[in-house]
Amino acid sequence: MGLTGDEVDPNVEAALPNKGDGICILAPHGESRWATAWRVDIERTDGTVDSYFMKVSRGDTGKEAIEGEYLSTETMHSIAPDFCPKPIARGTYRNDTDLHYYICNFFEFTEGVPEPVDFCKKVALLHSKETSPNGKFGFDVTTYNGDLPQDNTWCDSWEQFFTQGVKQVLSVRESRAGPHKELDAVLPDLYGQIIPRLLRPLESHGRSVRPAFIHGDLWYGNAAIVDECNEEGIVFDPAGFWGHNEYEMGNWRPLRNKFGKRYFDERFNMNAAAIFPDQPVFVDMVIEEIQRLSEKYPEGRISRQNTDRSLTSSQLGRHDTIVNNFSSLSVSDHEKGPLGLTTLFSPVCPVVDIVFIHGLGGGSRKTWSKSTNPAHFWPMSWLPEDQDFQHARIHTFGYKADWGERRQSFLSILDFAQALLGELRNNPEIRREHTRIILVGHSMGGCVAKKTYILARQESACHDLARRFHSMFFLGTPHRGSDLASILQNMLAVAWGSKPFVTDLVPNSTALTEINDSFRHSAADLHLWSFYETLPVKTGVSNRVVVEKYSATLGYQNEQVSALDADHRDMCKYKDPSDPNYRKVRNSLCTAVDMVRSTTASTVTAEAAEEASSVSQDYGRQLADYLSTAEVHENDLSAMQDLRCPGSCQWFTESNIFTAWRVNRSKTPPILWLTGRPSTGKSVLASFVVETLVQSGSLCSYYFFKGSEAERTSLSDCLRNLAYQMALQDELVLEKILKLQKQGIDCDGMDEKAIWRKLFVTGIFETMSSSKHVWVLDGLDECSKFTRIFRLLQQIPTGLRIFTTSRSLEEINRGLISLTSKVHTTSISSSDTMDDIRAYVSLRLDELGLEHSYESLADKIIAKSSGSFLWVRLVLQELESAYTDEDIEAVLNDIPDDLLDLYSRMLSTVESDRRRVKLAKSVLTWVTLASRPLTTQELQCAVKLDIHETPHNMDKLLPTVCGQLVSVGQGSIVSLIHETVREFLTNKDLDSELAVKKVEGHGRLAGICLKYLCGDALKRSKPPGFQRLGPVQEKILVDYASLHFAHHLFKSTAEDFLGISELARFLSGNVLSWVEYIAKRGDLRPLIQTATSLRSYLRRRAKYTAPVDPNFQIVDAWVVDMIRVAVRFQQKLLSCPSSIHCLIPPLCPSTSAIHTLFANSTRSIQVYGHDLTQWDDCIARIDFDKGQATVVECGEKSFVVGLSTGQISVYLNQSMQEVANFKHSERVSSLKFSLGDEYLAACGSKAVTIWDVKSNEQLYSFPSRHRILGTHWLGAEGILYATQSSELILRNFETEEVEKYSWLQPLSESVGPDAPTQPPGKAVFSSSEKDLFAVAYRGHPIYILDQSGVYLGRCHSPSIHHGVHAMVFNPSPDIDALVASSAEGTLVVFNPQNTQVSYERSQVHAHTLSCSPDGRSLVTGSSSGTIEVYDFDGIDGTKLTLIYRINAHEDGIRNISFINDGLRFIDVRGTQCRVWELEVLIRKETENTSDSGISSNVTSFPPKTVGMLQGRALPDITAIAAHSSGKIAICGKSNGEVSLYLLADGKESQVLYAHSQGTAVVSVAIAEALGLIVTADDSGRIIAARWVAKNTLIAITETTMDERLDRSISKLIINPKNDRLLVCSKDLEQLWDLSSGKSIESVSWNEEVRGTISHPTREDLFMTFGVDRARLFSWNDFHELTGPDEIELSRHRDDAHSAQHSQFAADYHSGPNGLVELLKAFGGRDFSQLNTWEVSAFEPHPAKETSQPPRMPAAAASVAGFEELGPLIRSVITVIGSTIYFVDIDLWICSLDLDLFRSTSLAKRHFFIPSEWARSSGDVLVAFVAATRDFFFSSNHRFIIVKSGLEFQEEIRLVSMPGQQSSSWKVASDSQMHRKGSGAVVSLLHTH
Repeated sequence: MGLTGDEVDPNVEAALPNKGDGICILAPHGESRWATAWRVDIERTDGTVDSYFMKVSRGDTGKEAIEGEYLSTETMHSIAPDFCPKPIARGTYRNDTDLHYYICNFFEFTEGVPEPVDFCKKVALLHSKETSPNGKFGFDVTTYNGDLPQDNTWCDSWEQFFTQGVKQVLSVRESRAGPHKELDAVLPDLYGQIIPRLLRPLESHGRSVRPAFIHGDLWYGNAAIVDECNEEGIVFDPAGFWGHNEYEMGNWRPLRNKFGKRYFDERFNMNAAAIFPDQPVFVDMVIEEIQRLSEKYPEGRISRQNTDRSLTSSQLGRHDTIVNNFSSLSVSDHEKGPLGLTTLFSPVCPVVDIVFIHGLGGGSRKTWSKSTNPAHFWPMSWLPEDQDFQHARIHTFGYKADWGERRQSFLSILDFAQALLGELRNNPEIRREHTRIILVGHSMGGCVAKKTYILARQESACHDLARRFHSMFFLGTPHRGSDLASILQNMLAVAWGSKPFVTDLVPNSTALTEINDSFRHSAADLHLWSFYETLPVKTGVSNRVVVEKYSATLGYQNEQVSALDADHRDMCKYKDPSDPNYRKVRNSLCTAVDMVRSTTASTVTAEAAEEASSVSQDYGRQLADYLSTAEVHENDLSAMQDLRCPGSCQWFTESNIFTAWRVNRSKTPPILWLTGRPSTGKSVLASFVVETLVQSGSLCSYYFFKGSEAERTSLSDCLRNLAYQMALQDELVLEKILKLQKQGIDCDGMDEKAIWRKLFVTGIFETMSSSKHVWVLDGLDECSKFTRIFRLLQQIPTGLRIFTTSRSLEEINRGLISLTSKVHTTSISSSDTMDDIRAYVSLRLDELGLEHSYESLADKIIAKSSGSFLWVRLVLQELESAYTDEDIEAVLNDIPDDLLDLYSRMLSTVESDRRRVKLAKSVLTWVTLASRPLTTQELQCAVKLDIHETPHNMDKLLPTVCGQLVSVGQGSIVSLIHETVREFLTNKDLDSELAVKKVEGHGRLAGICLKYLCGDALKRSKPPGFQRLGPVQEKILVDYASLHFAHHLFKSTAEDFLGISELARFLSGNVLSWVEYIAKRGDLRPLIQTATSLRSYLRRRAKYTAPVDPNFQIVDAWVVDMIRVAVRFQQKLLSCPSSIHCLIPPLCPSTSAIHTLFANSTRSIQVYGHDLTQWDDCIARIDFDKGQATVVECGEKSFVVGLSTGQISVYLNQSMQEVANFKHSERVSSLKFSLGDEYLAACGSKAVTIWDVKSNEQLYSFPSRHRILGTHWLGAEGILYATQSSELILRNFETEEVEKYSWLQPLSESVGPDAPTQPPGKAVFSSSEKDLFAVAYRGHPIYILDQSGVYLGRCHSPSIHHGVHAMVFNPSPDIDALVASSAEGTLVVFNPQNTQVSYERSQVHAHTLSCSPDGRSLVTGSSSGTIEVYDFDGIDGTKLTLIYRINAHEDGIRNISFINDGLRFIDVRGTQCRVWELEVLIRKETENTSDSGISSNVTSFPPKTVGMLQGRALPDITAIAAHSSGKIAICGKSNGEVSLYLLADGKESQVLYAHSQGTAVVSVAIAEALGLIVTADDSGRIIAARWVAKNTLIAITETTMDERLDRSISKLIINPKNDRLLVCSKDLEQLWDLSSGKSIESVSWNEEVRGTISHPTREDLFMTFGVDRARLFSWNDFHELTGPDEIELSRHRDDAHSAQHSQFAADYHSGPNGLVELLKAFGGRDFSQLNTWEVSAFEPHPAKETSQPPRMPAAAASVAGFEELGPLIRSVITVIGSTIYFVDIDLWICSLDLDLFRSTSLAKRHFFIPSEWARSSGDVLVAFVAATRDFFFSSNHRFIIVKSGLEFQEEIRLVSMPGQQSSSWKVASDSQMHRKGSGAVVSLLHTH
């Protein structure tokens, strides 16, 4: 436009209001094809700035458009001034009269679209407030929709104006693109038929349309949320006129528009055909729509006389505003057959529905008929007559897939599948019955069938239907596409336009790829038959097979494949029932029907069954717990050292290679890698290297990988162990690790990459002492993921030395190449070890005492050894039994040179002794297949269980029985003599009775373990007085069986019924004792690992059993329960393992297996009102009363939520308890934690604030003229942020320096004229390791820079044109990925290193993105409320695989963020924050973090789609008062209702009355003697109502009091006599007479009153408590009995709170023996204290003379011994007698006897409550009834009763924490959760 950044035209300057002496600054603010936008700032000398928006257009057209926009906005502003910017001026430039401007107020826009409800109210106000000045339709000037002029000539009728507008649009299109024959052909129908038919009735027979002012171009790009908390949003860029209000929705219909279903349901746009004439898709849409309407309304226009009769009232309403994509399918039957679902045959008692689905170009009858003869239509003519199909209901499904039709189609396979699914869901016969479903698809029909099944599984409403799918038959289905489809696609594109359903069939199309990817994961539950053609289709041009065999078959295990002697067309057309092809298809169908019939009876049975159904200062222990490593494997080292002969291995440590590596650190590579053949002594050599390094003073850490132990093949375990050893040797490393622990860096569950990054790279390696350390890694080739170590080793710091041994494998050699100069490799040769072998042989021969010539014998042995120490050792063992020279010679001659041949000889020797074969077989099977090495005792027990024989003297027996193949090492560990023995025994080609068959062996071991666990092994001995029910099994195998049975089951065959039967028996019996055992070990991961293995086993088992099989269902349910219980109740299980028996089952969903089997009154507490039927993915929801939730940020220990009001709240990740809150000066747009959550940066549109999270202190605040797009912490010293002015700003907090640098200059220099001029829309920083920065502009690529602003490249994709909604870098250093969500709805993954597109996925429409901290997962949130979770897959981790979807039709998601552990994520929407915990993330975490045999068998699972938790429909319970009888409770609610609840079952009985709408009840009290209910709300209103009981109901007879205070009420108290009411507020208390309802007295407090209670022993008195004084008053008249000095309160540790004594919340309770005060600090201060006083300290003393009043005590001294309890108590519930009942900090309900505690420090905990029962403030709303000893809680709207809670108890003791100021609870010695009076611990009573 000829403008630069500093030019302000004089006319523009003159038009600006109140310019004064200000300076005008002009900055670009965007552009379009027809205008440029500018920001004009007036900077005044006083520092104030006014900002305006200016649009500039060129030429006469531009001037006309500017005039139209100004007048449109002016009219809108006069009607709805807060709905659009105020227009300031319009005019023409003085310096360039061809330029024209428009000026209005400037607003900073915030991300997203306005909230639907408020936004639509504004639109409705605009449409309804005014009507046109002349009553006509039109406008005074032409307005422009983009660059499309609108004909606004005034018209009398809406039909006339609409017609002229449509003609104008199409006229402009023709002038720009030329005539269009096909369009011209349909226009007569549009003008003469369709428009009159739809619009004329609106203005006929007394009906009229009222002209309303229309914005005219209301799409999401012309609406925005502004920063000043205007959640309703504003609109701009109008193309206004006076018209019918429904016209406004027309622009809401284009597919790219973000005004989704929450605003409107249609999708179409005619204007685009004129605005974008070069894109034919839009004119094709116009033609298609006109044709659709022509078919729908063939009668055309309606005469005005018949209008009323022809249109119903409903038709006059919405006028078909919802367009059905399949309306074009609803045509009459023709020769192809009818469309939709047609039932051909319906028997009386159907058990199966068979649906035939035709293919491309086919028809529901034509495809299945050889000719037009009805007799050839075999699904209707032959099958119903066949006795084998007498119980089959038969249908066809037809759809419009005619590729030869001469018009474009928008239908795809997805559309056809949606139509079929809808038919199946809504067909009355199918819907009402429980038949199984079989789909038969020809050609493309098979793809439709697969997609239908996928959709059914994804829709929560269709889950029941999806489970009914039984089989699928594919006849010539192009699963992988067809080459002919590509040819056909090109032909159609030229002739009549594309047809998506043809494009879908092109090889490797997106549609087929997604269908196959999803179907692969979900097809295991189906029976599949695939038929392929063998003959080519004969045409006039060529003969070729349409669908090749490779495409027509799936290759699944559950698929049966068969060939048909037919071409593609005739494979489903047969001449008669004897046709061989028909017989094949018919017989296969018959098999499927028979399978369904055979399972019908078991299905009914299964459904019926389902319905019936210490903290220590020892750093070693602290480190081991933190790093999750049990020990340094010293046994490995000593075992290897024992094998070494004196003097051996020195050849290596004295070699030049080793010496140079150890000494010359700066001149040699840091890694020395030794390779060698198996059994050449590498491990012994490694042990000697460790010994040498330690003796030389090096800090040596080592790890021996062992392939025989699943736990010892883990790279993550190796890294943890190395860190552990380094810390034990180096104080700096120790301090660093303990600091990481303090910062909340959790190592538990991390994989090797995360451990390396967080523990080493950013931790240990930062210490200066790391250069002293040496690592020795032995047997790296036995690591399960050894190839991953090479990338890690590339990052080792200077000075760290590593010695590694391994076999010489191809993968090892490739990895070594990648290390280049960092590694020196060497190998062991036979000559290297010759002297060591000779020394070993000589030593052993000497020990044997043989008189044979040593040297000659040694020479023979060495000559045959080939350098193998193992071979030598075995030969020497053989010689132990040789007593003659001849025996010696025989041994040497008979023993093979080859190691494997030697193993065979050993097996033959064992087999020759038939008595030992059975025992040897058992031992070898256990030792070979065990997940970890067994001890001799464990193996003895295992063998006894296996073969029912008891072996003895295992140390001697094992080598003898197993022919030296097995050895017993240190710690009595049994193992194979070498890993090669395992390979030998499990070789499939081994022909031996002792061969170990893996599958069968694992199955046998699994069965033994399960049977063992089903017995008494998990149970303790019964306490005295209990009779033993049976023999107690040996318990030595409990640990192994508990941890590894699932691994063996997974490795076994799924065909064996006994496996799942034994598993179901265990899960129905001893499973809780098993969970208890696992919990006692202190690690619940085995529960999740077991569930993961069982799930995989179950998927394979599904092929051999019906899903409704009871055993299958039990296992399936427990798979979910194990994961959920382990995560949901983790802290409670670990602190109280026995709680699994009596506390946890009732808190689980009622349909869960654990609840169904174990939640009963005799074993557990009883919970009523906890109406949880299923495990909920949403585990917590936080509601905000004021403002909208705008942003969420997750740190390492906390998460924080920002609101539009500026409120910022910080919560703990695990408990979700609020721990801090701040107030920002404006709407919060972004939040960012520093490392360790130490600091928090909060950004708005105008300011950045830095907070110290722990102290709640604001550290810095600085203004920002431009919106901040992204922030990045640079340690704790500074912060880097990007602004919309295209600047990177670095603030150093230590030096207070500010550096600014613009990235526009490097962009312009690199990109040239294509560089953007408008402000950027999005920017994002990568992690510190990658040091990248990405910025996005509308209409431009995404630009990649480093974090200093240096340009690196641009990421371009055709899918991104209108900008991006969100971007995120994958934080993993191993995955180069930048994920962007385009405005068009596509998710694009770029490689930021080469800027190329790695992956794209359309139709995601993500508004916000977040990557899990480990980089494995991506979660997206859409503006329609949908959440999707993806895996980063593929070789380079840049492919996205959808694994979970949560559908919703609620508020759009503004922001989403993963919690640090990657197992949960949090979203904010509307006024809510929601915390999600998905089973799929937990399962995936276990699969990725464990290298054990249990979970290393990763199985891919299909994506799951669920319906999202709907918004809260019911009001929260905000106050509770229970009647002393324990029969009823009165609850107040957030909507002002007061309701009656029955305490027998916790159900709401009735609403008694209500306060005003919009008020919440804050307190409830019951005056039982007077029959009064008194309630108060948050507006200060008090209502007292009299009630009488009528059966189970209450009748309110009168309102005795209805008063309002001018302040908020905190509490209502009724005196013991029930005739007085005390109303308490912060600074005022009022006393009321309840009988009369009159006020007696009011007292205002001059100082803070913390609480008021009735006197515990004097019914005529009540007490108030101030900061340090207590006062006594009379209930009768509020007369004070205390004198002017009052009663001084003496507390312990008063100095701790006196400085800020007013910042405390206090709670008071009393009993006859004591008075309790709980003080908790406000403002984030970590202080809490419990004080108790004797009641006598508050008793008035009798007066000496009767005429004088009683004397008051002068002071009350706090009882010592309770002050340490404060930090452990969340709230006090009540005091009864000398017992306090309280909720502890971990949500346990506890009790404490005041007298007993002082002498023993003992308390009791009874049960716990879930975290969701607590409010976000941390408070728990709870009541207790002494008569029934029941507790009552509220959880949002739920009223929950816990009965028998006090019947269960576990003793806990208060212990001081050494070195720490706080104390904690510790379970008393030998105490477990048990039922009082039962005489036994609960966990011992279960016989199941």
